[in-house]
Amino acid sequence: MTFPNGKNSDQGFSLVESLIAIIILGIVMTGSMAFYTFANAQYYHGLHHQTATWLADSQMETCKSLGASALPAANCQSGTTSLGAVIQGLTASQTLLLTQVSGTTYYDVKVTITWTEPKEASRSVVLETYIN
Repeated sequence: MTFPNGKNSDQGFSLVESLIAIIILGIVMTGSMAFYTFANAQYYHGLHHQTATWLADSQMETCKSLGASALPAANCQSGTTSLGAVIQGLTASQTLLLTQVSGTTYYDVKVTITWTEPKEASRSVVLETYIN
């Protein structure tokens, strides 16, 4: 079949057209991979933060269940402990700070979970409450 401009329909794509299509495809794929890498890192940051919050909340609930009259107790006393690889393979540490509010029976309880993301600075979650 011949087109009105005289070109034959059996020609196909030229080398230049093919190279331009490959370059455009490469640019689009590079942008897509950058977005995927960023989204994946943000997903894991959120997951690590959520796990650390659950760990801190668990320790906080342990202390709250004892009540102020039983503090400090063996499973709820000030100090720093290593939690091992509990945050999706990352090593974390827990710091518990018990401070009795002067002149009261209240305790200020502060739980900090700290971990280090790959190739980044350390991150932490801090929960604080008063126990009567």
